[in-house]
Amino acid sequence: MAKTYNPMPRAAKVARTFIRVQAIAVLLIAGLIAVPVVTGGGVLKGWLKGLVHVLGIPAGVALPDTVPAFVREQRWPVLAAGAVAALLWLLFAALMRGQKRVLWLVIVAAEIVLIAADVAAIWVIKAPVYAALLALIVPLVVVWNLLLRVPRRWFHH
Repeated sequence: MAKTYNPMPRAAKVARTFIRVQAIAVLLIAGLIAVPVVTGGGVLKGWLKGLVHVLGIPAGVALPDTVPAFVREQRWPVLAAGAVAALLWLLFAALMRGQKRVLWLVIVAAEIVLIAADVAAIWVIKAPVYAALLALIVPLVVVWNLLLRVPRRWFHH
């Protein structure tokens, strides 16, 4: 690989990797919600049952019962929003190489909004705490790495 004049710092690469992980997680969670809700399936079995239990849903509870009512009623717009969000995260990760200040501001603002939504899910909606805390890890890592001195200066170059 050719040497670049202004290579991406390590913290920015970590943030980019976690943004990609975030996009994949959004797609997986949307799929996990979509399959039983769309097909009308009941109680999950096998490894999906274990995964759902880790996310804080009690064993033996049908997944469609744990999905909020607005998601059950408006499932297609919610799934479309999840897909669009995942595509936006992947687009952000791809555009990071361009070193644009506006992109840095948009990514940091979007991650802060996501952190606020996760905190609201824990506090107001009474979401499963395990799932909400797991959802907080990725945005916190991204924001922390993008607010460090070297990547901040790299983006503002």
